[in-house]
Amino acid sequence: MPFVDENIIEAVVDQLGASDASFEDKLNELKDKYPLRLGYLFAEDVEALTKEEQSWMLFVGTVIISACEQAFGGNLPMIEEKDLMELEENNWSAIQDSKETGFNKRLDIFFHNTDQEDLLAFIEDSLADSDDEENIISKEGKEPMFILLKTLVDSCTLYS
Repeated sequence: MPFVDENIIEAVVDQLGASDASFEDKLNELKDKYPLRLGYLFAEDVEALTKEEQSWMLFVGTVIISACEQAFGGNLPMIEEKDLMELEENNWSAIQDSKETGFNKRLDIFFHNTDQEDLLAFIEDSLADSDDEENIISKEGKEPMFILLKTLVDSCTLYS
């Protein structure tokens, strides 16, 4: 399975963050190519998130799909909704079974069982509290956002 390293992730973040137009163009391209994956980021689960959290999750999700696509040499395999739901259920089970306390410690189980550590670290960092600015991610939003984004990573690597 190809590894999505931090250099690829950083390059995609720079590209998508360069302008609103860059992000919108890529988002529209991915909506056409991967409607299920992008639609998943707007599932019922996200209704409890704030608009800022939803926007941030869309950006991070777009980075994930774009970085996977680049690392895997082009198009990602299609995925069925039942597979996506099974991946999500497995991720929820893993975090709920964790005996750890604290958000970051609860994520350790995922880092022990992945071939995509850099992508998971990117997700974790994207949800981290910021010391120098207002945090847009609520304490309540972190866990569901992590699970949704981790499931997106899993959907990209499921058949590779």
